[in-house]
Amino acid sequence: MIAAAVGKYLGDEVTGLTYSATTTGGNVFVGWMPSTPDIAVGVMPAGGVPNRTLQPWDTPVVQIIVRGAPRVQRASYDLARAVYDALAGLDNTTLDAAGDDEVFVIGCTPVQSDAVPLGVDDNDRPEWSLNFEIQVHAPTTNRPAHA
Repeated sequence: MIAAAVGKYLGDEVTGLTYSATTTGGNVFVGWMPSTPDIAVGVMPAGGVPNRTLQPWDTPVVQIIVRGAPRVQRASYDLARAVYDALAGLDNTTLDAAGDDEVFVIGCTPVQSDAVPLGVDDNDRPEWSLNFEIQVHAPTTNRPAHA
């Protein structure tokens, strides 16, 4: 799953983020974001862009939600920018090499050039959104890797 591969990558590459496959022990989550911890990142699968060719790639989209500590706007924005920095232009890279979520990223393109503020949650924690189109190598029966 591309979202899991991205979550693992962010946990390795962004200072202050830790990915854990379990619901405890980290602050990067895939497909959801629990109420704790305060500082957290949710990597949400968000469909993708159609591939109208027989080329062996797909372009899934992931939405990254960044949440910060209560009433600390700047630090959460800086974390969102660190996520942006880690993913924007990530080309020709294998994520989760030899893992369950291994995927070859052909290119990673941000949908917008800055984090979008989502406001604050019920606990006054600021949230930000980032979206990325991620072109991945994805051969299928009808789209083989080599013609």
